[in-house]
Amino acid sequence: MGMISDAGWEWRLQWRRLVFDAEIDMVAKFMEDIEGLTVHPYTHDKWVWRRDPSKSYSVGSVYN
Repeated sequence: MGMISDAGWEWRLQWRRLVFDAEIDMVAKFMEDIEGLTVHPYTHDKWVWRRDPSKSYSVGSVYN
């Protein structure tokens, strides 16, 4: 997906297929969304599933 360089993180995205005309705006929006992200390649990453206010775990709480 990318690599670290002297200038910082560089995205190197490769699509598995050609992008359809109807998807071009969506791809452009995605690229805008990730442009300002800071990637920390040497930091451990993990998912945390926190319980919701009702003190239970639900699929909905994961999406939130």
